[in-house]
Amino acid sequence: MNIKDKFTIKNLKKKKYKPHYIIRYSMDANDGDYIKDESCWDKDEWDKMPDFFFLMLAYLARGYSGEFSHGESWGDYYGHHWARNKHGLYDEICAFQEYYGIVCSSEWDTCHSYSDFEIEYFDEENRKHEVTIPNIDDLFKTEEEMINAIRDAYQQVSEEG
Repeated sequence: MNIKDKFTIKNLKKKKYKPHYIIRYSMDANDGDYIKDESCWDKDEWDKMPDFFFLMLAYLARGYSGEFSHGESWGDYYGHHWARNKHGLYDEICAFQEYYGIVCSSEWDTCHSYSDFEIEYFDEENRKHEVTIPNIDDLFKTEEEMINAIRDAYQQVSEEG
């Protein structure tokens, strides 16, 4: 017999937390002036998100360059200078910002570049788990295939909404 087990706390309820995701991101406002923000999504909501949401997260999380940035390490691809996006995804990026609110603004206007993303999942015990964001370049064989997938997913969302 363990006497310690006889000491009980009355009315103790194990608190369960609602599983949720937190997306933390930073954007460049003006030549290295970074603004950070976060967005919280409960698990049920996250599980219902369309492919467009996840494709855009993976795309913008590439930061300033990737396999499909044509050798430029500082070009207007992916999340860098999104308003001049050389993949032609300006409308899709604007829709992502509008639909999901994952954008930062400064005194100058909306920030010009996505620079960092981090996603964490918190379970029912409120334990934190890091979520790996897939490298969008690894999901597609060609640049055209990637762009078409994003555009198709955007089209589907815009038709539903």
